[in-house]
Amino acid sequence: MTYIEISLCVNDERGINIGLQAIEFGPWLKLESASGLLPVCKCACDGRQLAIDGVRWPVLDYRRYAGNVCWDAVRMSPVMADSFLAYIQREYRGQWCLTEAVPDVQRAWDNGEDVHLLEWGAK
Repeated sequence: MTYIEISLCVNDERGINIGLQAIEFGPWLKLESASGLLPVCKCACDGRQLAIDGVRWPVLDYRRYAGNVCWDAVRMSPVMADSFLAYIQREYRGQWCLTEAVPDVQRAWDNGEDVHLLEWGAK
């Protein structure tokens, strides 16, 4: 696999970016804000980089309104996607609920272990 698609729920129902509320990392896992619809953090993408808190990851592709007006999507290399997930876990772990995951990822998350996409076939 040359890229991982990451879906980002960042927009309100009018299409205005209000911050990161949910993330889907391909078929491996889905995270949602533990506080319901309140955003966990600011998130921006200029088509070349995804930025959270001033930390940036290069993206291969960016689509606005991917699926519906609330979701945007980026494609990242597996290494960059793994780095992005590591940052989310390190900086915001208690603020996310794991709502969907393959069994091994669910087990690791439930045990408080760091989840690495590269371990689950994202290569």
